[in-house]
Amino acid sequence: MGRRVPRRAKKSDVQEPTFELFFMDETTISLRFPLRACWMRRGQQKRIRAFSVAERPYHSIGAQQWRTDQVFSQEVERKNSQTFIQFLEYLLAACFPTEKIVLVMDNASYHRSKTVQAALSLFEPKVRVFWSSKYCPTLNPIERFSNAFGVT
Repeated sequence: MGRRVPRRAKKSDVQEPTFELFFMDETTISLRFPLRACWMRRGQQKRIRAFSVAERPYHSIGAQQWRTDQVFSQEVERKNSQTFIQFLEYLLAACFPTEKIVLVMDNASYHRSKTVQAALSLFEPKVRVFWSSKYCPTLNPIERFSNAFGVT
């Protein structure tokens, strides 16, 4: 007899979740468009007229709740360990103070910093962290939100 292929689990199959699953990512939106490539004669630098925008880029840290597809996000000044810890405190202490949480994160350097690891250890009884594969943004469902803006 042939092997039976198990059916794929659906979100609606979850009756009473024992934990909340979040996929986390950061994105930057800017009005300064990067020049990717341009044909030029050898030895000549091409000048491109462009408007100058003095505004800072928009940085956002977000977490998508897998079960409901709800996205929790915060605008931050910079993407670093300090702002990431502030977002973790917002998510874990303000939004979900009693629930058990599983976080799936990419391998950004500030995610793995000692200060972030120390902050996560404060939430240790209720938080578990899984690291996604390096250079595999397609495995992170929250990436589709930043792809909607045309940024990564």
